[in-house]
Amino acid sequence: MSIAHVLRHKGNAVITVRPDTSAGDAARLLAGHGIGVLLVRDDGGAILGLLSESDIVRAVAARPRGVAGLDVAALMLRDPLLVRPETSIPVAIDLLAEGGQRHLPVVDAGGALVGILGLADLVRHRAPADGGTHTERRPRSPLH
Repeated sequence: MSIAHVLRHKGNAVITVRPDTSAGDAARLLAGHGIGVLLVRDDGGAILGLLSESDIVRAVAARPRGVAGLDVAALMLRDPLLVRPETSIPVAIDLLAEGGQRHLPVVDAGGALVGILGLADLVRHRAPADGGTHTERRPRSPLH
């Protein structure tokens, strides 16, 4: 099963920001859209990085006086790994496990952005032979 399959189910909406967006504005976007990551692009559309909720939390922990006024560029993961729609789900999961990021921007052969996927999206859609059992989200339980 490929990344394209996951995107067909999840959709390809991506919220992007510029590197000079304030961390406070970025945090409001994340919270307002109920998402975990923003794609950082320059004016020409080039992918510069990713800013996740985790990046903001780590920055707050390191800077007790706050980070709201810092630019996204100061907090983002630079030069993220990218995948293509034809990348298999197991390969994408391995990339995330080895690459230190939890989301993968998806680009076509020409480099155009076609979506973004997180580790949870990939695990939810992996094939039964790869350890997956379903494509629907199970209700959360406090006990596992």
